[in-house]
Amino acid sequence: MKFLLFLLIIFFSIMLYGDTDSKITKTKKDLSYNAQKEKNIKNSLDELSKRIISYQQTVQKIRISMKKLSHDIASGKQKAQIAKKKLKKIDRIIKTLNAKKSKVNKKLVGILAKEIKYSILAKNNSFSTNVDDLISSYINKTYSKILKDKFNKTKMKSLSLKLDLAYAKSEYDKLNSKVKSLTQKKQSLLNYEKLKKSTISKLEYEKKNYLKKLEFVRKQNSQLTNLLKKLNILKQKAKIKRQTIVLKKDNTNSLEVRRVGNIYNKPPVSSYHGDKTIAPFKRYKLVRKFGSFVDPTYKIKMFNPNIVLKPIGSKNVINVLDGKVISITNSPPIGNIIIIENKNGLHTLYAKLTTVAPTIKKGNYIKKGYILGKVKDTLFFEVTKNSTNINPLKLIK
Repeated sequence: MKFLLFLLIIFFSIMLYGDTDSKITKTKKDLSYNAQKEKNIKNSLDELSKRIISYQQTVQKIRISMKKLSHDIASGKQKAQIAKKKLKKIDRIIKTLNAKKSKVNKKLVGILAKEIKYSILAKNNSFSTNVDDLISSYINKTYSKILKDKFNKTKMKSLSLKLDLAYAKSEYDKLNSKVKSLTQKKQSLLNYEKLKKSTISKLEYEKKNYLKKLEFVRKQNSQLTNLLKKLNILKQKAKIKRQTIVLKKDNTNSLEVRRVGNIYNKPPVSSYHGDKTIAPFKRYKLVRKFGSFVDPTYKIKMFNPNIVLKPIGSKNVINVLDGKVISITNSPPIGNIIIIENKNGLHTLYAKLTTVAPTIKKGNYIKKGYILGKVKDTLFFEVTKNSTNINPLKLIK
């Protein structure tokens, strides 16, 4: 039985070597994929950084423009205030002139009335020699001339001030319009700045997420690199182990297996014609058959003393025959191995169990159908009769 166990270990060493190769290939692919992923993330980060800088520069320009607009608005308001004061001053002067003009106008009307009176009297009494009337008439004429001159000057000044008032009002309206336009432009820039700041915040958030992704990918790369190193070490160890394995039995018999293209010695095989029993799984798929095969990777002819079964559904391993547990061992990379001694010189071996049922102990007698433990993916099932291998498929249904 130890010889069979040794063969099983050799078989697993070969399988592990091939499995390590496939894991190394997969790890390299994962590293390559992650490297490209990291490159893509870095490119995205560069693009985001450029966009953020561009938007920040735009915001800076907006702030400079708004500063200038604020200055122009303040200047415009100040000028408008001065223009408004000027308008009020001109308006007061015009009102004062209008009042003076009204007074002069009244005086002129009075003088005009007197002149008309003197004119009528003169016509009716052509030879009047009243000195007072003559003096009054002269005074009225002289004063009338002065008042007319004053009235005309006031009128001209009033017209000039009205023109100044119209011009000042026009300038005031222009300044007000400009201030309004500048204020609207400033508001538009404020809205634009708010939009750009919102965009920058979104880009910063996106950048933060990309940095997290980059950190995660870098951690993955580090883990994959470490895994690749370990796998290469395992591969080297498996290669050395596979090149030379020496088993000494009772200090007299030895078996040496070398990876030099030999054909492994085929162990004794017996036929089985007894009753069939249940299988280790309720439902299963046959992954590898019993007997000789050529390893596809290393082109070495090997003998498989067991069958490899993949469970469908439940992964519980079932005891196929009544018997006594004679061995429970754990041997990496095979995992847990249970050997049961059955009747009529039969021994059943269950390998690659991830867990052994807590009730299964060495020396226990267990019934057919009892659960031995569980597997992760596949079970190696081997049967011997009087220390020679038999095809397990001949035993189970």
